[in-house]
Amino acid sequence: MKIVLTGYRTMVYELESHNELENFISRNRIALIAFASRDSKLWRYLENLLRRFEQRAGYLISFAMIDIEKAKSYLPSEQAEVARKSCLIRLYFDGECIFEQEGVFGNLETDFQALRHGVKDVLKRRSVKTLF
Repeated sequence: MKIVLTGYRTMVYELESHNELENFISRNRIALIAFASRDSKLWRYLENLLRRFEQRAGYLISFAMIDIEKAKSYLPSEQAEVARKSCLIRLYFDGECIFEQEGVFGNLETDFQALRHGVKDVLKRRSVKTLF
């Protein structure tokens, strides 16, 4: 597992295998994971998007990214194809996927707001108080 430093005491993990992905989900009560091709231009954009979100969410959510080629056996084939062509962002709560977003708009502020509102809404329904 690689750690991508994002500032004081915060980080986005880069998961290296299917096993690391499963361990990350099981170890963290709330985990937001981006699935995308490591070789695409979108990878760097997603890193920036997750860093920005993490700065607002603090320690409530654990953030990670994984190359779709390392995680394709974890996802259903249709979702793996979406992640291969663009990206797939999933939110896990106690090991269960409760939110999923396919693709991004390509504008950092728009993507941040869309992701923040979606995540905040599903966590609110699970009685999780958010401050972002």
